[in-house]
Amino acid sequence: MRPITKLILYASFTLLLIENVLVGFYWMGTISVQEFPAPPSFPPRRLTLAELTASSNKHCQSPLLHIDNQQISLPRKAPSSKEIPHIIHQTSKSRCVTPRLAKAIQTWQTWSEWEYYFHDDEAVDRLIQQSAQHFSLLGDLYPHCLVHGTVRADLWRYLILWEYGGVYADVDAVPASFTPDWLKDNDAFFVVEQYHLLSQYFIAVTPRHPLMWYAIQVALSNLWKLSDTGGVAAAVTTGPHALHQAFTLFAKDGGLVIEPARPGEKPVKAGTYVGTQGRSVTAMGVAERQNEIIDRDVLGNFKKREYSRLNMTFHQDDKKKLSRKACFAAIQESKFGK
Repeated sequence: MRPITKLILYASFTLLLIENVLVGFYWMGTISVQEFPAPPSFPPRRLTLAELTASSNKHCQSPLLHIDNQQISLPRKAPSSKEIPHIIHQTSKSRCVTPRLAKAIQTWQTWSEWEYYFHDDEAVDRLIQQSAQHFSLLGDLYPHCLVHGTVRADLWRYLILWEYGGVYADVDAVPASFTPDWLKDNDAFFVVEQYHLLSQYFIAVTPRHPLMWYAIQVALSNLWKLSDTGGVAAAVTTGPHALHQAFTLFAKDGGLVIEPARPGEKPVKAGTYVGTQGRSVTAMGVAERQNEIIDRDVLGNFKKREYSRLNMTFHQDDKKKLSRKACFAAIQESKFGK
């Protein structure tokens, strides 16, 4: 390919990235604005959570158990309402789960006056397609650069909480001392996890919370810069460290300095942090005793076996062969050929 052709192609994709960032900043408004402005373009009709999570999979092969949604009539609130909606989100490859996982999931379904939605791969795809109308870069990244299930699940949780708000919990995490009452009068709520970061296995936020917007933008930016779509360090690219990057940006808007995540450092402590647009993030607990609030791994030594029964890969093993192709190159090839 001639140098001038490469330059033109690179410029076109750079403009696409700039467009995505500018659209995002339009959504955010300025720090002095107390409410988010309307996004530049909504889809004709945003899917309800029931529509979003509708599944064609109605039956499971024994001994797997089918997980159903639990819906109640919740009062309608504005998207920017600073009250965490009574909605719980969990995700897995399929609605068919092992009895051990079903038992863990049921601990969330017992919350009185809370809705529960289970998002399988079909639901994740629907949300990505819906969200791509607001985050233009996402439409290109999703089919070409999100090849790992762990990475997709990371980005999905930021998107679902940005759009609908509520509580996200890993399917193998259960409440320990935690109760829903802890969320009252909180704009966003996290546990301080073992590496002294905000928990990514448990997130509770209001819709349109700026921390989730930053998390989406950081994840998209990190994915865009991937040097190899097959070899992804999910924890850094889209996972807990990406969330921490977002948290430092959120806090900076409020004049706070959060140290980066480094070995031996303890950047996040229990407390309430006020950041972008005066919105807040509350962190609870002590990192070394994180499971006292949310037990993040009730499967213990059975985790890999349980995941394999569901045809899923444990996140630490989710490492495909190197593709020898950068994310940018994969997108370019899909648009213009080799």
